[in-house]
Amino acid sequence: MWELLSNPDEWYDNRKTKKSPRHPDFKHKTTGEALWLSKDDPPEQLELLDSRLNGGKPSDDVTFESLISDDK
Repeated sequence: MWELLSNPDEWYDNRKTKKSPRHPDFKHKTTGEALWLSKDDPPEQLELLDSRLNGGKPSDDVTFESLISDDK
């Protein structure tokens, strides 16, 4: 998760286009490394990430709770 937070532009954000909980939430553009969000991830870090990905603007349509699935 730290790699994603430090360099969010190097990752594809798949959260809105996932067809299955088995697909990763984020995938590294070069290495193909996959990351899934966890209910244990601090919400503050995800809010910071969303802010960076939205050019400093908070995201209204994606919340931390809406991204966590018990099926993982």
